[in-house]
Amino acid sequence: MKEPRGIQLNQSEYRWDRTESPASFALRYTCAIRRFLLSGLNSENATDQILETLIQSLVSNGYEGKRAGKFRDYLIAQIKEHVDQFFTQSNCSAASAEVTKWIAEALNPQSLIWMRAWRDSLLERSWRSLERAEHIEPERPTYSVLHASSTQPNATLAMIRVQIATATALQIPEERIGEILAVAKVQFAQVLADEICETLSRNSLESIQEEIQLLGLNRAFDGIKLDV
Repeated sequence: MKEPRGIQLNQSEYRWDRTESPASFALRYTCAIRRFLLSGLNSENATDQILETLIQSLVSNGYEGKRAGKFRDYLIAQIKEHVDQFFTQSNCSAASAEVTKWIAEALNPQSLIWMRAWRDSLLERSWRSLERAEHIEPERPTYSVLHASSTQPNATLAMIRVQIATATALQIPEERIGEILAVAKVQFAQVLADEICETLSRNSLESIQEEIQLLGLNRAFDGIKLDV
């Protein structure tokens, strides 16, 4: 089978604002949302209650009041609404000064705190996708090879080969390790591009490239051929 060497930024035709199940789409990101809320609220109880009401709202009302644009912008607006609602309606004491500051700084679309959290969620989902592919095709450990290369940038192919052999018992020639690494970089870039594409209403190359730039994800696409 011919190995992929390039990617298409706007390959995916799926869009967040056209899905029949808004709650299901949001569930993709619940782990990331929970970490984000917990880091600012420092309360598992408040975090879980807010996340629950957010998902319930999407189940009951769908994308109520949505506008075409970026899912991350819509989502942070919904998060803020439910955070405000929690502190208004709950019997707990008012938010501390630290939490109040976090709400003001983090819960808006331009927040660097939110953008970093969103960036991490996209990368996390892309890594998981590559890991699932390796479970299906374990003789070609794309996830393991790319992860080793990413976490140890100075590792040689020989070092990665030893690491793979130790972890999986696979004896893969160095040349083949290099081939797998090249394929893994392309696969990861395509999955990440699809993740980004699906969270935008516009599927133009310009809008996707702009989002890559804004989120600081350029490195994932370095040296990757763009097929148009």
